[in-house]
Amino acid sequence: MSFFNEVEKRFDHKISSATEGFQIAVLKNNHLVFKENFGKTYRYYDLASLTKILYTVSAIQFLNEFELLMPDHSVKDYISDWKNPNTKIKHLLTHTAGLDWWQPFYKKIPRALPIEEKKHIVYDHIVHSKSKLTKKSQYSDLDFILLNALIEKSVGMPSEEFSKVLFECIDSPELFFQKNNRLKYKISDYAPTEKCPWRNKQLQGQVHDDNTWAMGGVSGHAGLFGSLEAVIQWSQYFYQSLHNNEDSWSRASTIQSYCHRAISKSRGDWALGYMMPTEGRASCGRHFSKASIGHTGFVGTSFWHDPKNKFTVIVLSNRVFPTRENQLFVKLRPILHDVAFELFN
Repeated sequence: MSFFNEVEKRFDHKISSATEGFQIAVLKNNHLVFKENFGKTYRYYDLASLTKILYTVSAIQFLNEFELLMPDHSVKDYISDWKNPNTKIKHLLTHTAGLDWWQPFYKKIPRALPIEEKKHIVYDHIVHSKSKLTKKSQYSDLDFILLNALIEKSVGMPSEEFSKVLFECIDSPELFFQKNNRLKYKISDYAPTEKCPWRNKQLQGQVHDDNTWAMGGVSGHAGLFGSLEAVIQWSQYFYQSLHNNEDSWSRASTIQSYCHRAISKSRGDWALGYMMPTEGRASCGRHFSKASIGHTGFVGTSFWHDPKNKFTVIVLSNRVFPTRENQLFVKLRPILHDVAFELFN
């Protein structure tokens, strides 16, 4: 059975109607069992909100080992101006801190400022905004922008530098931020996304997320670029850390504590920083176990790992090219996971 033929049969559309192309990798027991490209693909993709788990959660797990940043620590322990003494790191990780889901910070940041001053404007706004712990999770980029501020405060260096230290652990230079939005590689190596109305250009090699771009290309919620090979490498390292405690930046017990349901199902489907499948509309399809963890990215990226079946699927696409108005990829993605599970698990 051809993977793509089976996908197209279930999709009831041409795959090309959902995106100009995508890359998919499937791993079983941490071994790569399937890797293919469909349509037009590129070396590097804007990883969007995969930044949240590939960098931010990984960084917090590392700092957890040194008790520098832990889920039960209070935000006020790090930022004295924070108004709610009950807000803990775990509330940011599970999106129950009560922060707005989004703010148009990009409209308030002067482009000529140095990157640290740009970030400080955003951090200061979040610190002085109102927040009240919520019973139900509300997905929020602001949670992870604030987590990035706490990481930088804990390590005493900006994330564009600390990320290099972290990714050196897995010898993966092809996971990277682009400080000041300067391209690391030639523009044709990057997948294009949308034409931005306020930047007045077709985005290719520059981060799609408005606020991340305005902050200088580096944030805890978005900003990472990478190749499929680099995400596979991170995935294999994560797997070894979670299941075998080999080549780990944190103990398996620490990482495992982040990978279990952290709030009740009635409150939301979240581990500590990782999404969990939402019944009936999970982006990882119908077959991944309820214990699965992962994340998606707005531009068409996703990572899902099923610890029960030791099965992983990574998808990189630029589904927002040429416009985000095309929502067919959202319908296609669970089908990709269903067919992959049936063929390779």
